[in-house]
Amino acid sequence: MPPTDPNSQALMNLPDDEILALLGADLVGPQALPLRTAELTERGRRWFAAQRDYLEGEICSNEAIKRFVSETTDNSAIAEELAKLLFDLVLPVNPVPLAVLVARRGIKTFCSTRWSQNV
Repeated sequence: MPPTDPNSQALMNLPDDEILALLGADLVGPQALPLRTAELTERGRRWFAAQRDYLEGEICSNEAIKRFVSETTDNSAIAEELAKLLFDLVLPVNPVPLAVLVARRGIKTFCSTRWSQNV
């Protein structure tokens, strides 16, 4: 099973699949018959894919995030800033693992379409 008390530093060392499993666990909540980690990972992956446009709009339209990312390459610091932004959104998942996932995969890549349109 994935860890139950995620913080950004600990999550930075986890594989993406484990972070996706955390998101999946948040989505399904406590279960009488817990799902396998692979099922949680798939739910997290599907949710992330389905929410990509929404998340991209919220994250990539934020000028403070864009400015912060232009000033650092530290993924931990970027994840912490993203988590602050994501805490204000109504999401069915913990924003910390979500922020780490986006930061680790590359915020510049995640936002490339929107940021290239605003140049």
